[in-house]
Parts: sequence; C-alpha cells; structure tokens
Amino acid sequence: MPFNKSSQYKFWFFDKEEKLLEIRKAINSSATDRILSYKSASPPKEGKKKKKDRVKQDDLLSVDDEYLILIKNIQKASLLCMRFNFPLHVEASAIMFFKRFFLGHSIMEYDISKIMLTCIYISCKAEDYYQDLSHFLAKVQEVTTAEVDPKEILKLELVVLQGLQFHMLVYHPYRSVFAFVHDPELTKSLRISSVNEIYEASKLIVRQSFLTDASFLFPPGLIALSSLHQCVVDDSSQQSILRYVQAKFGHQEQVTNSLNTIANMLQESKTKMGVDTSVIEKKFVKLRKIVSNQQKETEKENNKIAEKKEQERRDKKTEERSIKEEQDTKNLLG
Repeated sequence: MPFNKSSQYKFWFFDKEEKLLEIRKAINSSATDRILSYKSASPPKEGKKKKKDRVKQDDLLSVDDEYLILIKNIQKASLLCMRFNFPLHVEASAIMFFKRFFLGHSIMEYDISKIMLTCIYISCKAEDYYQDLSHFLAKVQEVTTAEVDPKEILKLELVVLQGLQFHMLVYHPYRSVFAFVHDPELTKSLRISSVNEIYEASKLIVRQSFLTDASFLFPPGLIALSSLHQCVVDDSSQQSILRYVQAKFGHQEQVTNSLNTIANMLQESKTKMGVDTSVIEKKFVKLRKIVSNQQKETEKENNKIAEKKEQERRDKKTEERSIKEEQDTKNLLG
C-alpha cells in the first residue's frame, strides 16, 4: 500500500506544525479543566491532619512542559529498545504509537512510563516480534528497577489501542534509507568511503528525528533523504543528492526546503534535549501523585454509583418476577 493511501497519511499526517500545536493546546486545556474539576481525595482518618491534595492552577503543566517531558520519555523508550536489542522497526513503531497516543491525550492524566511500556509491548506484537509480557517486564525491572504488574499493561493495552484508533500500520524512514544508499545512481556520485558507513550514519539521524514532529509532517522518504543529506558534509555530495532528487522526483526547490526544515527540526530537538527539566519533572511527579489519587477516588465513586444502579435493576427484576409469579398463581387457582 502506498504511503498516501495509508491510515498514517489519512489520520496522522498534518500539513503544518501550527496544527499540531493547536491540537496540543486543546488537549492540555481539556485535561486542565478535568483535573481542576476533580474532587479532593477522601477525607483523612480521625486524628490525622488533612493534606492539601487539591490541584491548583500553578501545579499544572503548560503545553511546552508536556512536550519537553514527552521527548525525554521518547528518548527513554529508544534507549530501552536498544538495550534489549529490539529491531529498528519495533523501536520505531513503539515510539510512533507513543507519540500518537499523547497527541490525543495529556501526560498529566496518564502514567507516562506505563504507557511507554505498553506501546513497546504493542509494537512487538504489531511487528511480529513476540515478547512474553512477564519476561519483558522482568527485563525492564532489571534495567530500571521499576516493578510493573503485567495486569496493568494488559489493562492499558486497550486504552492505548483506542487512543491509536487501532491504526497499527507505521511507515518508517529506515526502508527508504536502505533503498537510497543502495541505489547506484545516487551513491556513485557521493564522496563516501563505504555505503555501509553512510547507511549507519543515516540510521542515527533517523533515530534522532523521532525526537521531533517530522514523522507527523513529512513522508518517510523525505526524512530518509534528509538524513542522507545531513550525513554528507562536502558541497559536491550534497549537490549530488539534490540533482538525484530533481531527476527522481522533480520539484527540487520544494524538496530542498523540506530537507532543510527537517534538519532545522533536528537541531531544535538537540537544544530542547539540553534543557534542564528537573524542576518540571519534579512538578510533574507531584502532580501525577495527586491526580492519580483523585482519579482513583473518582473511579471508586463511579463504581459505587454503577453498583447501586445494578442492584436497583436486580431488585426491580426480582420484584417484577415476584409479582408475575403471584399473578400466575392466582390465575392457576382461578
């Protein structure tokens, strides 16, 4: 299936960065309203001092705060996949699932680490790279000391799949990179010592692109071309790539602008990765603790209401059955 006919192009591809920012602002605003509307956690037991467990406006994260924490966790996901020697396509799909989920949800309302692990687990299944869940989580615990109950991941699996709209097909730049570096029409004019050298260097740049929104804005082939363009440092090789683009695709100026935009996005991501997020992360941890407690309390209340309604339904059924039996008895006795 060509990329422009895929669900990725139809549902997860945008024509400008401003649209992504607009979506993130809306998600952040909705999450903020929900969190501020939560009731405070259960009252303290007698004799214990009441804690201030209501979220205030200043406790919440901004859109920029959320994005910084998101890309830090994308890097963690990438490092985890590399640590486990997962194939590139498994890592890439996991990160795309992770990014897609949090394009529609706020990190303030979810355990980001567990969502990340769930995305990796789903990717292993989607890419036919079987991993036993318990074994996978045991490996995670060895590396991170984080103990996660498999039941939690299984519970989140449906949540994530719904957030992805069940779109599991992901197109990655890696295949395009491989095709480009093995096209003699391109490589014969590049000043490189070996095809493998530029292939490995390009893969590193593709991995760096995961820390940007490039995959939401540019097709995989353009990201692959940009990675090649950034790998070669001499003007002659860069011009050869541009001539190759013109010969293969036409619209050289448009493609060149896209290559430069992607390169700029990668440079910006390096700047963002260098930002000290310790204060934001501390704020995030505190916020998540309060919100998690509030969500549990709300869930308990909702369960009680649901149980009450179910009991009322059963009582009504029992009463109706009793009335019917009584009526049947009267009819039988004449």
